[in-house]
Amino acid sequence: MQLSDSIKYRTLPVPLELQVYRELENEAKNKQIAAPQLASTIVLEYLADKNDVFRKQAEQQRAEIRLMGAVNAIITAIANEDRWDEHVTAQIFDRIKAEHLSDYHDAIQAGNKARVNRQIGSAVKDGLNATVVTKNGKRVHKRPSIKNLPLIQSYTLLTRSK
Repeated sequence: MQLSDSIKYRTLPVPLELQVYRELENEAKNKQIAAPQLASTIVLEYLADKNDVFRKQAEQQRAEIRLMGAVNAIITAIANEDRWDEHVTAQIFDRIKAEHLSDYHDAIQAGNKARVNRQIGSAVKDGLNATVVTKNGKRVHKRPSIKNLPLIQSYTLLTRSK
């Protein structure tokens, strides 16, 4: 069966021994990523020397793993300080720009910007146990200050969960 080039992703059910699966889950947890993403990265690493496309995809995934590790460390520090406001997502993107710009640029290559930005936003919300600010049942978005040439066009305001 030949797959269409228009299909970007396919899921491959792979049976793993329980011990291997648990080790994969533990390693993914240590890297603060999902186990399927780690499995995909491992496969790409294996294929990287066979094809330049696979090498670039592996580099993108490694950068994304580094970036999300940095993002989770920033979120943990902010949560521990317990001093954040509804603009925390913009503040985290400012930190990314100041401290992790290279990994960010490598992670968003090949059309991954929207997905990576959503992943960061979700990590912020979940990591701070925050709630999305809504008005008339719709999420409230804000545009960051243009003076700093922000990485994002808009972000969702967050509030502390009750």
